[in-house]
Amino acid sequence: MADVAGNEDAGRMERRAAASASRRDVENAVYDFGCDLVAAASGIARCAAERDAARAVPSLLGCVEAALQELSVAFAALERANAWTSRQETDPRRGTAMARLDRGYKNLAVALGDAQGASRAARSLAARMVERASGHDR
Repeated sequence: MADVAGNEDAGRMERRAAASASRRDVENAVYDFGCDLVAAASGIARCAAERDAARAVPSLLGCVEAALQELSVAFAALERANAWTSRQETDPRRGTAMARLDRGYKNLAVALGDAQGASRAARSLAARMVERASGHDR
């Protein structure tokens, strides 16, 4: 009988350890992807100073627009995760902080949408400029 209880306890401990490891894996992956995003932006900034980069601007702005869309989806998912956490919160001070965080997510969603629209507009204008410059090269 003691053997069965011991096995059940061991099973619960293994499940908790696996859940904890899984949580760390997700945390690390999110952080790593964030670092990749910063590295990509830094690389773009370094290359942007080159004269030959101008022809790549329309394509780059298309990538920026797509990345902003993906970030919007990601932050909406993070907002849902934080909302779930805030429903578990009983401390009123933390509840107030969570309400501010929720407003921050709403503002971020608007800003990302605005940035996406600006990127789309800039891409269109940049494409026309590249087209005109190509016509003068002939």
